[in-house]
Amino acid sequence: HTKGTIIGYSTLKDSGIYGVYAGYEDTKMGSTYFDINNRTYYAGLKYFNTLFTTEKGQEVYIKAQGKAALIKNDLTKKIGNNEAKAEPNSYTYGVNTALGMNFISNKDIFSPEIGLAYEGGSPEAFSMKDTIGQATVQGGERTYANYLNLFSTKTSFTWFRDWLPNLKTSVELGAKFNINPKVEAEARFGNIKVSDEFDLPRIQKFVSTSFIVPVNEAFYFSLNYNGMFDKDGNTHTGFAQFNYLW
Repeated sequence: HTKGTIIGYSTLKDSGIYGVYAGYEDTKMGSTYFDINNRTYYAGLKYFNTLFTTEKGQEVYIKAQGKAALIKNDLTKKIGNNEAKAEPNSYTYGVNTALGMNFISNKDIFSPEIGLAYEGGSPEAFSMKDTIGQATVQGGERTYANYLNLFSTKTSFTWFRDWLPNLKTSVELGAKFNINPKVEAEARFGNIKVSDEFDLPRIQKFVSTSFIVPVNEAFYFSLNYNGMFDKDGNTHTGFAQFNYLW
């Protein structure tokens, strides 16, 4: 379960649209052996500019975004009635840029797009501390700091339609190609130190849909779905979003 709030501001200049935003998210996930309760604070910058318009009215645009986040983790390990906890921080950051074109036809806008992204992360080292009984192995458990530097490319196609003044839809299909998908991790369980290397999926396919209902010029809400598909499995996320503009 995830809930959060985001606030932003944008301004139009001769050189493009500049924006800034900030927000937070609370995430709660539970399983038989592990509970995760995270609060994420993030902020970012956005840029958009129409480079030129063709003779037929198609808009060629560029956009870019930079983002940084602090994640305050609350981890609970459960073995029967025993529990252990840790509260490490994680830091994430990234930038992405994309080039696309809008094909406008009456109430429809078709937008092919290609992009390049960098994602970095720096989780702190932490030790699980027994709080109820003993849920850790003899000698304790420690996960060491890790540094992520991931690069990827993306291609997508979006269809936006303005059906009615109070009804709009958006559908996006695409694929993400992870250029360097290897991730390393190190940990210690008792006196045994282990390290491993994980391969992220090289190709991830995705789909996003939005059902948008403008109530008036200042307020609208949307029902959204995001799906991610790769060789290791699928993820599905649905959420409602409320927006107020001023």
